[in-house]
Amino acid sequence: MDDNRRRDMFVSKKVVVTMSAEVEPILPCWTILTAETTASAFHVVMVNRSGQQVAATDTDRVRAMHECERQAFAFEQQHAENRGRFLFEYSLLKLAGQLVTEQRYQSEVFGSWYVVCNNKRLIYDGRDNILLVQNYVDNHAEWGQYRAIAIKDLAYDDFHSLIQNML
Repeated sequence: MDDNRRRDMFVSKKVVVTMSAEVEPILPCWTILTAETTASAFHVVMVNRSGQQVAATDTDRVRAMHECERQAFAFEQQHAENRGRFLFEYSLLKLAGQLVTEQRYQSEVFGSWYVVCNNKRLIYDGRDNILLVQNYVDNHAEWGQYRAIAIKDLAYDDFHSLIQNML
């Protein structure tokens, strides 16, 4: 077999990939770009303001986006200058479309904040670095604690479990 035929056998087809920015952000300060690289594979890249990137490729676009979100969340947990502010903005993004009746970020109180939705309250205690969910108990007219987790132990799945409890 001559060299030209052998070379042609190993030259792959050129694939033109167009990255498209998503309209709805899924993580504060991160831009998400998606591309269909082949007929059944999606490549997702997320880039933050400082240029850090996370990426995932999967046959399911939504699954690839969730994997990128998971990686970006882990990056923010390790490197964010203001973890509390990041979690506040992320909570509001995740609760978008829900009836958020009250929200408050308090930078003067160690960056503490809370969000009230569906008679439940998500609270970040900036002094003790704890995230907790409370339920409003009608018959006692007070807030009862449902779950608390230290920020240093907070994983992506833990956070989403707390958000799902708010819905």
